[in-house]
Amino acid sequence: MDVIAHFMRHEKPGLIRDPDLTAEGLPNCKISPNTFSDSEHITHVWCSPMTRTIRTALFSFESAIARGVKVQALDTLQNWDSSPNGIGMNKEYLHKRFGQQVDFDKVEDGWNDKSSGK
Repeated sequence: MDVIAHFMRHEKPGLIRDPDLTAEGLPNCKISPNTFSDSEHITHVWCSPMTRTIRTALFSFESAIARGVKVQALDTLQNWDSSPNGIGMNKEYLHKRFGQQVDFDKVEDGWNDKSSGK
């Protein structure tokens, strides 16, 4: 079986730490599932542990998630920018906000510490 990978990126610059989806971004996420005509073949969904990317994954891949595909957050996919909108929330906060919808096992504690070149 061929492996097909789709990458999505979106961001509006700003000074808010770990911003959520914008009023413009949310409807775009609801359009995304129509882009993946064979969504029944989706076996993995990965995203960075940033709030806007988690929410994008949850909205864009609802049908795959409904079939049992788990969203996996990977800190290696994060935005490396150290401006406020590039610094995510800690793992504990993300667990509380998203619960069992997202697997955070691959997110290291302190992943969002961008001080002194980390």
